[in-house]
Amino acid sequence: MESLLTKVKNPADIDTSLIKILIVAVLAIGFAISTGYFLNKLATSYDNSNLIFSGLSILGFLITFTLQTFCIKSKAINWWIVLAETAGILVFFIGPLSITLLATAGVFLLLFLLSANRGSIKELKNQIKIRFFTLSKRIISRTLTALALFFCVVYTGSLYYSGQELFSPKQLRFILAPAEPIIRSMMIENFSLDMTVGSFIEALATKQLGASEIATLQQYPSMKNKLIQDTLDSLQPQAQSFGIILSPYKTVIQTVSEALLTKNLSNTVKNKLGGLPIDISGLLKPIIFSAMGLLLFLTILGVKFLLVFPISLLTWFIYEILIAFGFIKIVYQTQNQELILLA
Repeated sequence: MESLLTKVKNPADIDTSLIKILIVAVLAIGFAISTGYFLNKLATSYDNSNLIFSGLSILGFLITFTLQTFCIKSKAINWWIVLAETAGILVFFIGPLSITLLATAGVFLLLFLLSANRGSIKELKNQIKIRFFTLSKRIISRTLTALALFFCVVYTGSLYYSGQELFSPKQLRFILAPAEPIIRSMMIENFSLDMTVGSFIEALATKQLGASEIATLQQYPSMKNKLIQDTLDSLQPQAQSFGIILSPYKTVIQTVSEALLTKNLSNTVKNKLGGLPIDISGLLKPIIFSAMGLLLFLTILGVKFLLVFPISLLTWFIYEILIAFGFIKIVYQTQNQELILLA
């Protein structure tokens, strides 16, 4: 007979299959390494293929990290796995980025992942019936926030320290592409980022004219050219205040790219804040990069709410498959409380 003083371990804290734990850990760490590799490629050389592979790697990491949280009980094992996942993501960003900034971003990533992991495990222990779908949404949401914050910090930081611009033409085109159909439906039917500024102004101007006036402009090209030039001249002072010189021969995407050049943004801010009693010109570049990093982070958070549900649904589907094949077992810790085991 066991002594009443003998400490009996809670079944909820015992991992029963080291082989299955190893499988889950290897998959989670592998997807973390893949996530770090492709996020680094996406940050340094934007390409659609890098975007797709980054998305697939993050998806794999979110799924395996969620399963890790549900299935692995040991605090120590979870700690070492999360530490390895963080290191796997961080390692590819060592280079032009400041070590201090990278270390800070890494610490925040580690703390966020540990919070998502440990907080969810505690909540799971308090559940009588396992609500996998509900809890998985919280895990995925917290993990996505952690990855978004980390990426925004290292992305803007790497651009800052390497002297690159905030957005390459490809990145800017990708960001602005969703606006094209909106502008077509609300303003100009044939709008394109590749149309010239002259064509854009002509389309805007003719939209305000009647059919007879449009026919007159088509009949007399000189009148059309004068209309475009007069409109350009009226807009030029406003554009110049932002460091942009409007040209009817430049495309819309070229004009926007020039507006977002760091030197133009710096000059714009300097002109707007010229009346301040202190000189902040030396702080303009870090302020601009920090502001763009914050804007990027908020944008990702806005998109995150569209992603959490389908990713949670896919994770739940995989979870049910693992139960069906016996990789995961649902047992009762007490008469009524369910427990997940890798048995």
